[in-house]
Amino acid sequence: MQWPKHTVYRERFFVPDFDSSHPFVKKHPLKKSKPKFIFIAESPHVSEVEPLETKKRRPLCGKAGREWWKMLGKILEPKEEISEDCSIERMHQLAEKGSFVILNAVPFPLDLGITKHYGEASDPISHLGFCKATSPYSYKKQKNSDEMEKALEFLRERIKKDAGPETQIVSLGLDSKWFVEKALNRAPDFVLPHPSAWWRRGGFFRKKSEEMLKDFFSAS
Repeated sequence: MQWPKHTVYRERFFVPDFDSSHPFVKKHPLKKSKPKFIFIAESPHVSEVEPLETKKRRPLCGKAGREWWKMLGKILEPKEEISEDCSIERMHQLAEKGSFVILNAVPFPLDLGITKHYGEASDPISHLGFCKATSPYSYKKQKNSDEMEKALEFLRERIKKDAGPETQIVSLGLDSKWFVEKALNRAPDFVLPHPSAWWRRGGFFRKKSEEMLKDFFSAS
């Protein structure tokens, strides 16, 4: 699946979803069955777009991503040594154990801070027509724009492709929640604090996330 009006210019900063369509995942465990969970992050950032090859890019592999995979490993591999490894190989392993896929609500960086690392070529406003910032181009202020309509349709198509009748849709953070609500015209089934917020309030959000994830996987 490609972003509307796809260009090479955008391709450099495109991060594919981690599901059966990911170019690395030739034998994804969920190719013949639907996942129990679709976790939806907001958008990629520096670490996610760093690899030059598209097949090496994946969601949640920066600082927050390492915390995410560490937590999933702790829950899904309780007998293994706790690890922050967020390689594609380990993502594949944990995805199989937990029966989940990971999408970004928007597969390009939204945070304007990306331009500090990659210059104007990575500017979200040029790519998307909106961004994550307090400005006239804020994604919330652009909620009725043609560009946003295309972005929401793209998200809706990707969720529909992965979701089965029993699949639970889980947003990671409030930004993701906003996009899911607009794309599906309903709230996600659950909202987890984004891993980038887990250190706040003395670790309250980390504890809450761990409890929710344990409930998800123990019941599945």
